[in-house]
Amino acid sequence: MPFSSGVTIPVSILLIPFGIFLIFYIFYSIFNVYHLLRFGVYGFGLYIISFLFVLGTLGMVGTSTYLLLKYDWSTPIQVDQFLEIDKDVFPGL
Repeated sequence: MPFSSGVTIPVSILLIPFGIFLIFYIFYSIFNVYHLLRFGVYGFGLYIISFLFVLGTLGMVGTSTYLLLKYDWSTPIQVDQFLEIDKDVFPGL
C-alpha cells in the first residue's frame, strides 16, 4: 500500500542548502582575500592573484545564478513520490 499524504513542498526548498553554501563561501572568500592582501608577499603578482580570485568567484556565482533563474522554483513536489516503493526494483513487495 503506497503512502499517500497529499503533502506538497515547493522545489525552492532545495535552494536553502545552496544559499547556506554561498554564505559560507562568501565569508571564506573575504577571509582569504584579506589574508592574501595582509600577509602575502607584496608585489604586483599579489594584486593579480587577488583580482583573479575575486573575478573567478564572481564569475562562478553569476553563472550559477544565471543557470538557476530559468527554472520555476514554485513548482510543488508531492511528498509521496519519494516514499513509494518501486515494484520494478523490489519485485514481490
